[in-house]
Amino acid sequence: MGCCSICASEGLGFPSATSLDPLYQADSMFVDPYSLELETYANELLDSAPWTLAADLPHVVIKTLPGSKFCAQSPVVCLDLLFGDKVDVAVVEALLLNPDARKIWDTRLSDFYQLEESPRSVYYTLVGFPFPFKNRDFVEIVTTRKHRNGTSIVMYSSDDHSFASRHERGTTHFTVVQIRPDARTRIVAQFDLKLVIHQKLVGKYLVKVLDGWTKSLVQTALLNSKQEGTDRAVRC
Repeated sequence: MGCCSICASEGLGFPSATSLDPLYQADSMFVDPYSLELETYANELLDSAPWTLAADLPHVVIKTLPGSKFCAQSPVVCLDLLFGDKVDVAVVEALLLNPDARKIWDTRLSDFYQLEESPRSVYYTLVGFPFPFKNRDFVEIVTTRKHRNGTSIVMYSSDDHSFASRHERGTTHFTVVQIRPDARTRIVAQFDLKLVIHQKLVGKYLVKVLDGWTKSLVQTALLNSKQEGTDRAVRC
C-alpha cells in the first residue's frame, strides 16, 4: 500500500481523458502497417486460439498460449484486468503510459524513458528480476491510436536501436493493450526474457510475476480513481 498512498497523497495530477488524446493517432489514413498487423493478430488470437486458463484471481484473469507466429518457444499471455466499475479510464491510461506514474506503482521497473519521439516513438525500460536472474532491458517502438468507439490501443514491439546498455536485452515480440472507455483493459503479450529456466517452469514463473504486477496496478488505479473523484467533488 506504500506506493499507492504516496501516489494519491502527492497528487501526481493524472491527465483528464481529453489531455491524453494527443498521444493517440485517431482512426485515419495514416496508421503504421506493422501496428495494424499486431492489432489484427492479437484479435485473431483472442477470437480463435486455444487459450489455457492459468489463473483466475480477484484482480486479473490470466490465460496462456504455448507460442505465436513470431516465436513458437515463448508463451503468450492474455491479461483481463478486473478494475470493477469505479475506475477512471484516464487514471488507467496514465498509470500505463505516463513514465512518472508508471514508476510509482510498477516496483519492478527500474527505469523508463523515451529515446526517440520522431519519426517513431521509442522507449527504453529496465526491468528488475529476483535472484538468481539478472535485470533485463527493453527498447520498444510504441504506437498508440484511439478507435472511433473510444477504445485506446497501445502496441509495443522491439526495436533494433543502437542504444548501448550493460544489461541483457530482452525481446518484445509483441504487446497489444486495449483500454475501453469503461476502463476494461486487456493485454496480450509475448516476451523473450532470455531467462535460464526450464521451459516447463516459464509459465508458472510468469503467472507469479504477473499476479504481483497486475495487483499493484489495479490497487493503484482504484485508489487514485477514488482520489480523483474526491478532488472533483471538492472542486464542485
